Amino acid sequence: MDGIFIINKKSNKMNRIIKFRGKSKLNGKWHYGSLLWIAGNPQILTKDGYNFVVIPETVDQFTGLYDKNGTEIYEGSVVKFVASIISFEKGHINEIIGAVYFLNGSFGIKRNSFIPLCDLLGYSFEVIGNIHDNKELLT
Repeated sequence: MDGIFIINKKSNKMNRIIKFRGKSKLNGKWHYGSLLWIAGNPQILTKDGYNFVVIPETVDQFTGLYDKNGTEIYEGSVVKFVASIISFEKGHINEIIGAVYFLNGSFGIKRNSFIPLCDLLGYSFEVIGNIHDNKELLT
C-alpha cells in the first residue's frame, strides 16, 4: 500500500493519491506511505507493511504534484521556480524559492506571501529540499 487512493465510482478511475511522509524518531530516516495515529503517536505505514513512529512536526502530505524531475512535491517541500516577470532593476529573470504549505483549503507556495499552487500550474518547479532538513534555503 503506497497511500490511499480515491476512486471515482462512475468511471472506476483513481482521482488522487493521499499519502504522507515523516521522519523516523528512531534514526531520522524519511518514510513514505499512509498516516496512522496509534497511542497518540503519528506513524507511517509503508507500502511493504512496516510502521515507523515519526516526529510529529515532520509529517507532510503529498500534494499530488511532481516537479520537473519527477520528484513528489509534499507539504514542507522547498521548491524553486522562475517567475514570468522579468526584473529590469536586476537585469535577470526572477527566480523564486519558497516552501509548500496547506492554507485556506489549498496547497501553495509561501515566501513573503501565499500563492495557491493552482495559480502556478504552468510553472516548472524543482524540489530543492524541505523545511525540516534545509531551513537555510529560505533565508
